[in-house]
Amino acid sequence: MLKILIVDDEILVRIGIKSSIDWDEQGFQYVGDAADGEKAFELIKRTVPDIVLTDILMPNMNGLELIEKIKQCYPLIKIIVLSSHNDYEYVRNAMKLGVEDYILKTSMKPSELLTILKETAKKIALSREGLINKYAEPVQDDSRKAALIRLLLEEPLNDHRLKQVADSLQWKNRNHHYLLLLKIHHYDVDKMDQASEYTFMNLAIGYMNKWMDGHILRYKENEYMVIMSSGDEDVNKTENELFILGEDTIVAVKRFLNLSISIGFSNSFGHLSGMKTAYEQAEGSLRRGSYRNEVQKLIDYMQIHYNENISLKRAAEYVNMSEGYLSYVFKKETKKNFIEFITQIRIDKAVEYLRNTDLPSYIIAEKVGYVNINYFGRIFKKVMGMNPSQYRQQFK
Repeated sequence: MLKILIVDDEILVRIGIKSSIDWDEQGFQYVGDAADGEKAFELIKRTVPDIVLTDILMPNMNGLELIEKIKQCYPLIKIIVLSSHNDYEYVRNAMKLGVEDYILKTSMKPSELLTILKETAKKIALSREGLINKYAEPVQDDSRKAALIRLLLEEPLNDHRLKQVADSLQWKNRNHHYLLLLKIHHYDVDKMDQASEYTFMNLAIGYMNKWMDGHILRYKENEYMVIMSSGDEDVNKTENELFILGEDTIVAVKRFLNLSISIGFSNSFGHLSGMKTAYEQAEGSLRRGSYRNEVQKLIDYMQIHYNENISLKRAAEYVNMSEGYLSYVFKKETKKNFIEFITQIRIDKAVEYLRNTDLPSYIIAEKVGYVNINYFGRIFKKVMGMNPSQYRQQFK
């Protein structure tokens, strides 16, 4: 399914477009909407949509600025402009930037929008087909490799097409392959110039190439994909080596570039068709982190029972440890104490409710484990820097 994102500062326009089409039935996935270009680009970094429908005149970052940024960072995303009658000059500039089409909001009918979306979907299918044919020969350029790998992860390919891509990437099925995701934290990617990105990529792959062959590609705004290959049949030994390499890389990147990164690991896979599963495994590994078994078991428990009264005593009993030792180990592994961690989980869940539902704050407070609405408000403001009502207002 092709992913759709809508950007417009008028909430009624966003709601109207979202509700006017049965997205699943028409072969699309609605991944979200935003009220301005800044929020939209944050959402784009997380979801990487195939098609963006965007207004032009918006606060913070306008549509033209958003289009330029998308074209620079995500050139494969197709853009359709949502235009008003008096936007002619802006639309003309947008067309110069390479948008696919535009549609008038004031007279837009669902059938017309669907026609434009389906025409754009055909263009995407043709461009992906052309991408494979264009790179029928072995490719060395990283941007071309990244385009082919993105195609593998996002589009089902038949055996013939898989073989073409495998030949282009010079893929050796007999080897054991591993997919690693390197994610940069606490860092504004816009401030990362080409020189520092080049240094980061070379430093990371330099450490990993100590023991096995690898290639690094930028996949998302702050996410890099490393594909490692090994001819060693001892998978356990290789996976242990990979983990050590990952730890060395984290330390080196922090020491030399002052960047904090996390690394997610996949299991071994051979055939190129296994790359999508490997990516999902590495993503899951990133989300879970590399904690000792007792800590991970407790985190999994907290993710499910966050709305209950989970005390340190109850947690210690659950993982069969003393309260004092659990408190020490948990802080050492997660860099947060027990209360801070469960609070972050609860506030993250509250944020989801505030963004995606119309539930009042007192109901949300109960759902995430707070009986006292005033206490919930104080904790939310301490973590997020604003109260729940102010946070929700941003998305209206």
